[in-house]
Amino acid sequence: MIKAICDNKKRIIYGIFVIAWMILIFSFSSQNGEESQKTSGYFTDKVVQIISKVKSDIDIGNTEEIVSFIIRKMAHFSIYFVGGILIFNFVGTFPLKLKNVILLTFIIGCVYSISDEIHQLFISERAGQIRDVLIDSAGVMIATFLMGKFKEEKWKN
Repeated sequence: MIKAICDNKKRIIYGIFVIAWMILIFSFSSQNGEESQKTSGYFTDKVVQIISKVKSDIDIGNTEEIVSFIIRKMAHFSIYFVGGILIFNFVGTFPLKLKNVILLTFIIGCVYSISDEIHQLFISERAGQIRDVLIDSAGVMIATFLMGKFKEEKWKN
């Protein structure tokens, strides 16, 4: 009885975290192209400043373009990596075998990534990209794999 109550509390808490994560992604995806560029542009400028201090003879324009691309794609990977952990913890509160928790986590993360890219098709100056779905899915997949390894002992007992 006490275990069931604790599991329900965990499920609710993890569910809230997953919903908050989804809302955060939705809000980022709702930014038009200019707003989105400002967000990543801030980080791009900081990184380019550091690079230009270390290597003074760089082509700033080309470097900004490369750094911006890397930052934007790392953001995709990172936020979906975190999502993979959150979803895994939520799904793990249900009485499922580990392989089913892993599979369900991956499916939920990938489906949300696809829906996020579709959402961006309707936002000014944004585009849904298959490449981003693949990067997002890689983040979910690696997080899910690591969580599965980390929690493997729990499912053996």
